[in-house]
Amino acid sequence: MRKAFMFLRNTMWKILRLIAIITLIIIIYQVMAEANSLNQKIVWLGDKLLELVWEPPSNGSDHYRIEILKTDLLAEPVRTSLFYEYIENNQLELELLEDHSYSFRVQAVSSYGALSDYSDVTPFYIFDKKNAQLQSTDNTPSEFSLSQNYPNPFNSTTTIEYQILGAGMEGNNLRVSLTIYNMLGQRVKELVNETQAPDKFSVIWDGRNDNGIPVASANYIYQLAAGNRRVSKKMIYLK
Repeated sequence: MRKAFMFLRNTMWKILRLIAIITLIIIIYQVMAEANSLNQKIVWLGDKLLELVWEPPSNGSDHYRIEILKTDLLAEPVRTSLFYEYIENNQLELELLEDHSYSFRVQAVSSYGALSDYSDVTPFYIFDKKNAQLQSTDNTPSEFSLSQNYPNPFNSTTTIEYQILGAGMEGNNLRVSLTIYNMLGQRVKELVNETQAPDKFSVIWDGRNDNGIPVASANYIYQLAAGNRRVSKKMIYLK
């Protein structure tokens, strides 16, 4: 009788432990499965101030881990990863730098310490508004400017016009580059990379990357660099 009781008790404990383990696995799986669809979005609060917002998993989460990828487009793109740990609310307020490309993704962490996969990546870009509208009405180049591409949006080809600094630089050539980046800061197409004399220029882009492959419909950044001057603008490509 005693052996039967001990056997029954041990069996019940094994069953309860198995149920607890299965329940924990289900909870962890739910956290990991749902974090891929957190529907994160960006809420603009000002010129450089924004709020990252995402939907919490339906089963709840103890906290979140945020990774922000920052790319400086004013030089050769240099990427920096920023991590924000233990965010308890489903939002994070940030003040960011101009002329930088950013992207962020979210990872949910359960109260049991289970980590979900990262959510999809959401890219965005902060412009330097001081340089965004530099234009010239003088036929003689006297300033450094980059015009908005036209047409924009475009679906076949688009024209980019620019002029490089002329005042005080007569007779001096400048190393000039005109480059297109995606919103993650990755180079898509180098349109110009040569030494040019101060003048006005026009370049056509056919929507293909450096390998001659048509790019996807998306927002792109084009950047003009000459000497120590740089300016960037955004264009939209629609197939």
